[in-house]
Amino acid sequence: MKRQWLVVLALVFVAALVPVQTVGTTTKTTTSFTNGITRHVVAWVSSAGGAVSANTIAIAGNTRVVQVKAVPDGGGTQPTDLYDLTLVDANSIDVLAGAGANLSNATGKIMSVAYPGVFVGGGTIDIVIANAGNAKGGTITIWIQR
Repeated sequence: MKRQWLVVLALVFVAALVPVQTVGTTTKTTTSFTNGITRHVVAWVSSAGGAVSANTIAIAGNTRVVQVKAVPDGGGTQPTDLYDLTLVDANSIDVLAGAGANLSNATGKIMSVAYPGVFVGGGTIDIVIANAGNAKGGTITIWIQR
């Protein structure tokens, strides 16, 4: 009986450590350059519902997002045309201010950030994709300046 309780307690502990369920998947690569620029490259694959969310990027303090590039996959993993990208900060504000709406599934797009995108003291950005189709993908590159 004691062993069963230990197993149950261990499972509860592990479940508490698991983060909020993510939708879709991402693979992130970060490169810092000597000129104060950090580049985050995020390859994404959407869920069966065509979405990606709960995949945050940590932003260091006193920095700003300066540019974002979205490139869709081609072939069998090409997203549905007019899919949507938002970069949501901790206040639920889209850093792109709608510039990532209705993206082409055939060509990439480079977007400037609508508001200064300043993160005093740091923060996070949640990458949210919608309407991409089942198991579709692409790459998002985010440049941040210190």
